[in-house]
Amino acid sequence: MTKKIMNKSIKIESVPTEFHITKKKKFIFNLNKYRNAHYHDLNKAKKYFHEWVYLLGIKERFKVPVIIKYFITCRNGSDFMNYGAVVDKFFQDALVKCGVLIDDNTKYVHETRFKFVKNGKLNIDVIIMVEK
Repeated sequence: MTKKIMNKSIKIESVPTEFHITKKKKFIFNLNKYRNAHYHDLNKAKKYFHEWVYLLGIKERFKVPVIIKYFITCRNGSDFMNYGAVVDKFFQDALVKCGVLIDDNTKYVHETRFKFVKNGKLNIDVIIMVEK
């Protein structure tokens, strides 16, 4: 978990892509799992993600529209938007809950970008940039 603040922008590395609900059961932050998850598991995963964002300790309070960029590294052939959609949903909700954003509507989030970064070695990795 790395957070860097550069010229009123925030770069977050090592974004979680899974959460262990129990020792044997894990929730993977992708659309296939999200759609089929039991609401208890989904709620636990959301709480985990919100706590993770809170622990980043982001002090910047964006009162102007932002652009959120996701750089998703995964193996060839992976549907990277399965990860991007859920991580984006959880991340924007967590930013609102932590007070970093006033709301996650189009008035405060003007643009969301996703970029696929090819890497055959990594299973999945996500880097997030929040810019004014």
